[in-house]
Amino acid sequence: MRPSSWQTFAEELAVTSGCRVAIVIYVDHTDPHRSFVVSGGIGDDFDEQLSTRLFHDGDDPYWTAMQTLRPGSVQLGDDIISREAQHRNAYYSHLCKPWSLEHFLLSCITTRDDVSAFLTLGRTDRDPPFQTADKTFVSQQLLTHLQRSLILGRELAVARDGQAQMTAVVDMAPDGIVVFDHNGRVTMD
Repeated sequence: MRPSSWQTFAEELAVTSGCRVAIVIYVDHTDPHRSFVVSGGIGDDFDEQLSTRLFHDGDDPYWTAMQTLRPGSVQLGDDIISREAQHRNAYYSHLCKPWSLEHFLLSCITTRDDVSAFLTLGRTDRDPPFQTADKTFVSQQLLTHLQRSLILGRELAVARDGQAQMTAVVDMAPDGIVVFDHNGRVTMD
């Protein structure tokens, strides 16, 4: 997955959902260098602060809760930690308070042995809190499409890798035979 495409998605989602920020966390468990955190809506300084803190701090109750969510599930921030407890949290003071972020909607796009992806929406104290209707929309509409997009993206990556390998083999020989399986994928036997 490309962080730039998720960055564009986060920026558009923040605007269209009436949120101050949309955050996408992509964790590649087999290759941590491919993991990333992007945000849309607030700015680069927030994105940089978020990415440096998220994978190093264990004091974020939201991140701790997100790691236990099942794919497709959505939670309100108030269901994870009370507003009073949130305000006493060091993570909140450093990351959320400077931007007046107060209301959160946390969701899990996918969790597998190799990859996990999460989406968080945030609103300020001047914005209305998230409601049950917001949870329903995100879980039934948005996450379904994001899950499908991740699956298609992974399948395309596998197909491109197979195509690149086949091209390298064919380029080395004057003649060649390519065998495809019933799904149209190159068989490398």
